[in-house]
Amino acid sequence: MQEKNIILVDCFNTIFLRRKSPKDVLYEWAEKLGNKYFIEPAFIIKLFKRYRFKLCKKQFFKNLETEFVFDDVLSLMTEYLKKNISNYPSPHLFNDAKELYIETELENLYLNEKVVKLLKEYKEKQKKIYVVSDFYCQKDVLNKWFESFNISYLFDDIFVSCEFKKTKFSGKLYKEVIKKLNIKRSETLMIGDNRHSDIFNARIRRIKAKHIKTKYEKTTPDLKLKLKFGNNKLIFDEIFSEFGDKYNYSNYAFPLYIFTKRLYEKLKLENKHNVFFLSREGQFLKKLFDRYCEAVKARSYENFDITSHYLLASRNSLQAATLKPLQEETFKYIFKSAWFGLSVRNFLITLTFSDKQITLIEKELNLNIDKVTRNFKNSRSFKKLKECETFKKLYEEKRLEQNKAFKLYLDSFNVNFNEESLTIVDIGFNGTMQALFNEFFENKIQITGYYIASLKKGSSKSKKFGLLYDKYNKKQLGSSINYHNKHYYEQICRADHSRVDNYAITQGKPTIIFDKKIDDNKAYLEIIAPLQEQIIYKFDKIANLDYFALSNIEAEGTKYYYKLVANKTKEDSAWLIKSQDSYHDSFAVIGFSMKNFKRNLRKLGFKLWDLGFLITKYCRAKSLKYKLKK
Repeated sequence: MQEKNIILVDCFNTIFLRRKSPKDVLYEWAEKLGNKYFIEPAFIIKLFKRYRFKLCKKQFFKNLETEFVFDDVLSLMTEYLKKNISNYPSPHLFNDAKELYIETELENLYLNEKVVKLLKEYKEKQKKIYVVSDFYCQKDVLNKWFESFNISYLFDDIFVSCEFKKTKFSGKLYKEVIKKLNIKRSETLMIGDNRHSDIFNARIRRIKAKHIKTKYEKTTPDLKLKLKFGNNKLIFDEIFSEFGDKYNYSNYAFPLYIFTKRLYEKLKLENKHNVFFLSREGQFLKKLFDRYCEAVKARSYENFDITSHYLLASRNSLQAATLKPLQEETFKYIFKSAWFGLSVRNFLITLTFSDKQITLIEKELNLNIDKVTRNFKNSRSFKKLKECETFKKLYEEKRLEQNKAFKLYLDSFNVNFNEESLTIVDIGFNGTMQALFNEFFENKIQITGYYIASLKKGSSKSKKFGLLYDKYNKKQLGSSINYHNKHYYEQICRADHSRVDNYAITQGKPTIIFDKKIDDNKAYLEIIAPLQEQIIYKFDKIANLDYFALSNIEAEGTKYYYKLVANKTKEDSAWLIKSQDSYHDSFAVIGFSMKNFKRNLRKLGFKLWDLGFLITKYCRAKSLKYKLKK
């Protein structure tokens, strides 16, 4: 063969050999990106293929080529994620995705020593060597890999198909290279492994070609299974229908799983290592969170450690621990919760006064303490109460005692809140608990609250996030459907103990005193616990399906949750009524539950009320179905 002065050489399977197939490398990149940003690898591949096809199609109709640029695909992917995912991880995702790909590809490349040796011989003979490759990354990326193997000095320039939108496969890239370099075909030699692109298309354009035999890596069977992972419909059908209608609320496993996953992602991104689940619903949420963390560690995704704590507190106990001197205290949270009216007795119960203490105060007041006054804040009863000497004495004792006991209780967790701040998790809604924590810490530390649903806006010092529904972040996936039935979580996530009433110090240690007015442990064991066991079972199944997060598993589960909300069964309604307490005791609101209220109305013959109740439910269901169709 006549000596050639110009050497054109292919890159992959010629200069570089791969330890894995291109598809395997691409999926490994998707795994790394998914691990960092909590996006399921199969979904990343799905997005990559979608936008690659879109760009290739556009290019085909433009000049009958199917080339695309990797950066363009990444740009479209990041735009999609930013538009459709509320907690879009980082403005640096594009750069990180590209760097991770370069790193992943490099880890799987090694030199074809025979070809490199040949190229070095050509270089010693003062030959010009140019890389000509059909590839979707631009030449700066290829050059980085060449530099990593210390062979970049061998090449005078690099020509990549994606930059010209023309390929060796069609043969058009050869024409561009010849034209740009202004070289003679008779003085040029092409070296490559592909018989069509590197040999046949070079020779047909009067360029001499030398074929390099190489070993091709095949896609592994495991990868094929992973790429099919996005199609979970049949598996989800099995999970959601396994128990039929008996415990259809067990399908709340999915929104609770999404909540738990999003919580973990937030904590990791914020680098928070201690999280406090507030009683009572936090007991079940903590149980699910701990199971999720175990699943993550079992798969060896990462070594990020989060310690979860169960903090026994209620609005009543926290209100008592945050009380200021009587002249300064406004009781704003109590009056806000009881806007429709309040009695002296209920006011004192809310402040965790005992029955014995209330009796002593009643004797001195000499008035009807059970009379409900609409504007209690400005009422004669409240004014008289503040002037009562017994009340003032007991109030001051309680204020100091509860503050000291609660401080001691917080110290028992061995967490420095000034350095780490306070991160709390609860069902949520209005965020009164978080506001009371702010009062207790006198707004001196950062407090972050993560809730199933948040209806109130946070601040820079007191951040609030509704992870399933957030009134101020409706862009969140599934936000609209999670608005419905959000209060059901209070029943579904019930704890095995009653409400915390107050705190005490016993032998120098903090003691939790629970409210003894309600003993719903029997209802918990017979009604709540069986459902929670079903939820945990399904939660674990979903965890086994899930692979890093956010994307299609959330979208698929949200669709099933739509079905659950729109098609509530009689069994669901019966369970919900059974799960309610016979006695309702909330913050400043003390009375009977809706279940007993309806039962009493029926005894009095109020059938029309029941009809109105059913009509309201029917209209809501019809409205929801209309939205789903739309």
